[in-house]
Amino acid sequence: MQDAPPASPDPVPRLEGAPNFRAVEPLPVAGGRLRAARIFRSDALHRLTDADRETFASLDIGAVLDLRRDDERSQMPSRWPARAPREVLTFDVLPDLQAVRAGGWRVQLAETEFDAGGAHRWMTETYGRMPAALAPAVHEAARRLARRGEGPARVLVHCTAGKDRTGFVVAMLLAALGVPREAIVDDYLESARRRPPAALADMLIALSGETPSARMREAIETIADVRADWLDTALRTAERGHGSLDGYLTAAGVDAPLREALRETLLT
Repeated sequence: MQDAPPASPDPVPRLEGAPNFRAVEPLPVAGGRLRAARIFRSDALHRLTDADRETFASLDIGAVLDLRRDDERSQMPSRWPARAPREVLTFDVLPDLQAVRAGGWRVQLAETEFDAGGAHRWMTETYGRMPAALAPAVHEAARRLARRGEGPARVLVHCTAGKDRTGFVVAMLLAALGVPREAIVDDYLESARRRPPAALADMLIALSGETPSARMREAIETIADVRADWLDTALRTAERGHGSLDGYLTAAGVDAPLREALRETLLT
């Protein structure tokens, strides 16, 4: 495998209150390159500063797909600028993705055998359920990105940490565009560089109000991590269930005509 090309300068200013907010880089694709600042991804947006809100407004993001559950949205309501996005779609994702919810791991931590290894297995199992649970979000994100006649299509996908649910949906959008697998994985791994697992674990612990033991802390840091084998589990599950990623995308409603519309809209 060839080394990935060096990252280009980030065209979008970072948001102090959402460290994992970013635009997907203009990745190379067979027959073109992904346009800059079209697909955005983020963690929760409840701590945006006034300056962050001004930056967000300047990006003219038309649609937001919020992959959090109702309880997460109630606990961390998004802090929009005065000119909010035109559409905010919510997906009360199936409860079997509990491992990637804010605080969804509290019950597991009460089990004395639940350690870093148990957390890794739990996350792996959860990623295996993502293709089925997140298919509607993949479809809606693709539909909105492929729109024409309303100015440049700009869509934000986000959840609480911006790495798991968001990571899978964005990975599927990039797969639909024909982005090479290694570039998809590298975009996914960028979340750990934006917000290191230890820092995310601190936030999760603060939200939970727990005083964790060393075992608990190791498990939480594992849950807060970003690991290529987890995404690989989700991708392989999609392939096994439908023969290929194209087969999965078609079953999710992102059929060949919609994929072609995405390429026409998002590739240069």
